[in-house]
Amino acid sequence: MSTMQHVLEMCLGGTVTYTDNTTGVLAEELGTPAAGITVLTSTLSKIPAVPGDLVVQTDAPADVAEDDGFGAITELNSSGVTGTINYTTGVVILAGLTPEETYEADYSEVDTSGFHNTVIVPSVADEQKDVTLSVGKDQFMHTFDGSVFDALTISIEKEFVMVSTDVISQIDSKETIATQAVVLAKMPRPEKGNEYYVPFHKVTAKMIDYGGTLAAFETTLESMTISIANGGDGESGVTLGSRNPRRQFLGEMEVSGDMSLVFDGTDELEDFWGGATGPDNAGTTEKALEVTFTANTDIGSIVLLFPKVIFQQVAIQGSGRERIIQELKWVALYDDSVTQIMQATCNCLYNWETNT
Repeated sequence: MSTMQHVLEMCLGGTVTYTDNTTGVLAEELGTPAAGITVLTSTLSKIPAVPGDLVVQTDAPADVAEDDGFGAITELNSSGVTGTINYTTGVVILAGLTPEETYEADYSEVDTSGFHNTVIVPSVADEQKDVTLSVGKDQFMHTFDGSVFDALTISIEKEFVMVSTDVISQIDSKETIATQAVVLAKMPRPEKGNEYYVPFHKVTAKMIDYGGTLAAFETTLESMTISIANGGDGESGVTLGSRNPRRQFLGEMEVSGDMSLVFDGTDELEDFWGGATGPDNAGTTEKALEVTFTANTDIGSIVLLFPKVIFQQVAIQGSGRERIIQELKWVALYDDSVTQIMQATCNCLYNWETNT
């Protein structure tokens, strides 16, 4: 989830607003097992808790267990203490404890605004960030310097949400392939390394006529693709004295997509026509679209808002006795009222930019 947010930030550029909504809680008492008892159930006072942040201690203090970020509590320092944690309810269950020993916990809570909140709004006034990319290719590591994200595609169709990118780079080189430890060290919270995926069934969508209140329509949405293209031109950056581009030019940003919809009415066709019975001279009905991606654990989300879109094509093709599926193509327009073509609001467990 946080990786998806980072890629969006790299591709969209523009204005990024970041807020850390987590607060540390120190030495909160969990309880003291009675004589002969080695288990304990306790409820954290501050919820929800940040996954991966809980450390269980004795009041000595000595660290005896930690949260792995996926709901399990594993031992530290050969203590034998294990357990589970529910991040939403705050219920902590511990086993392997020493009777009559008091146990405490350090952890972080999350306020109602979410974890690490990042709002990304593309802007023509801001340059896109350039990055260095490295790809392990069995025999060597291929490194690309001066890279910018030219395009990004989000595919939502059964199984998992997939994100692919097109990159323009200045120059490439060969390096020794990195070890797993080196790769993990570059990620936020490398000591945990817990990144959450987005399954198909955790994606929801809303749409309405432009200016109206968004309403859910995912019950008829079978699949969807969202494409962002920056119109990059690396060749134009080549000047005298260098075989490689000295700069990367980006052109018009185009945001578009397609949908496959259950055919249970002509609403989408009428929006495309702009009229109830056929094409209207007033033109296609303008819409607003919002897509929400939620992690498999329900921890964190990314909301993509397209304040003004139009349908470019609505295909309703019959084929023998097969059911009809509506194939719809849409494109986002720049909305002068909010001065944006789209906005990404990311509530993620980790943040790549701050490495937290």
